[in-house]
Amino acid sequence: MRNVVINVHNGTKTIETHHVNTNNTQPMVIQAQGKMNYEFVDADRGVAPNHIVTKRVGKNLVITFNDSLDTMGKLIIEDFYKYPESGLIGLSEGGHYYYFVPDSAGVPDYVTQLDTDIASGHALGGESFENPWWVGESSTHSFDISGMTADISPWLLGLGVGAVGLGLYAGLSGGDDDNGKDNKDSTQVMSNQTDNVMVVDKSNMVANCTDKKDIVKIQLKDLLDSSDELATIDSFANEDKIQLPKELLTAVNDDLSNLNEYVKYDPTTKTLSYGSDGSGAIDAVNFATLNNSVELNVDSSHFQII
Repeated sequence: MRNVVINVHNGTKTIETHHVNTNNTQPMVIQAQGKMNYEFVDADRGVAPNHIVTKRVGKNLVITFNDSLDTMGKLIIEDFYKYPESGLIGLSEGGHYYYFVPDSAGVPDYVTQLDTDIASGHALGGESFENPWWVGESSTHSFDISGMTADISPWLLGLGVGAVGLGLYAGLSGGDDDNGKDNKDSTQVMSNQTDNVMVVDKSNMVANCTDKKDIVKIQLKDLLDSSDELATIDSFANEDKIQLPKELLTAVNDDLSNLNEYVKYDPTTKTLSYGSDGSGAIDAVNFATLNNSVELNVDSSHFQII
């Protein structure tokens, strides 16, 4: 990926387009505006980058597309944190838009919630939507609980968080309680309401599922390159999902009805494998094992393709 296109969308249209050369030592600097979606496009592929790294520096947001903030090709959105009603989005290879969500799935690591000088890796995730426009005030995303009302950024709605969960977070994250004490439980309440996204790649070969609804995001290219070592998915439950990249599964139907032609699960060895041609003519490559007794279904009940 050498060039990244940045499209800035308001509630109805694209108002700006910028270009970042990832080999350039000088950062691209753009000025933030309120209620915008910032879309990132890998110019070589026409879809979103697989991964970005973000860091808050004062009121500015620094983004790199090279998986390290020490590398070239940075984008700086000046005064991003003066306008909390903004989001970072991308188009998946499946043709749907998603918000960039943190690798950790922890609320403090979301780009709009970062403390200054804190960095966080992000990838597409959560619920899909059809167009890149900012979700404006015409969309209901204001919640009330115990007499307290707050507007919620649409990236939270994109994760499928329920209104009650958002209301709890809005009330608890108001800063001080009636006694003037900081409320320390707000992120814990919100964390319990969201999907837990875990990235599995060469550097992290184990996903330990929790008692929440988990999404295990498999960086399949990485694992196929590391075929001598299989990833481990521990404590996978029926409500959990395994997320695979569309770029390696372009022939899979939207409803995943033919996914089992490319991805196989052996219930005896509890091993997942991938075959690129879908016919079995090319030997499948094992990439992960499940360390539990769940009856895994290779369909939309246990998988998603982004």
